[in-house]
Amino acid sequence: MTNIYNYHLKRRILANINWYQFFCNWLEQPNTIIELRSALQLIYPIEYEIGEQKFRAWKAMLKNVGCFDITPYEKDQSKFEFWSRSITPDSDRSSLSTLYDLGFVTSAPLYPSTNAFWNSFHNSLEINKCGIDGRRRVLSIIANDFNYEIIKENLGVLNDLIRAA
Repeated sequence: MTNIYNYHLKRRILANINWYQFFCNWLEQPNTIIELRSALQLIYPIEYEIGEQKFRAWKAMLKNVGCFDITPYEKDQSKFEFWSRSITPDSDRSSLSTLYDLGFVTSAPLYPSTNAFWNSFHNSLEINKCGIDGRRRVLSIIANDFNYEIIKENLGVLNDLIRAA
């Protein structure tokens, strides 16, 4: 497996990425299916965005070690991709496709960061009666659950205020 890593990933990913742990974690799961971007994000630094070149290198590595892309929709519909390590990927593909057709799996999943949530949260920051200290306190509550970029993008606050929280 090290030879495959050397060929596909070594020159394309960060040196401190524990690529082997990615595979170990996947093997320890009872499920043979992963959503690739989410699974990879777990081994990268929190604010790191995996570029397309790195993502393609990971996909080439997965194909080379016997994994299969089982995404039930076209690639241009979403950035999310499902992969299987099963020896029978057709059954995984069929199951996922059925769930997609029935509407249980979507190409654009909903996250807690929906517009209604962020609008409500932004309003509560604006009308906070305690001023900057109150804002900092409110931000400290959610700072552990969202990364800086998501908070900054959705609430329009500065990194300094987020870091202070």
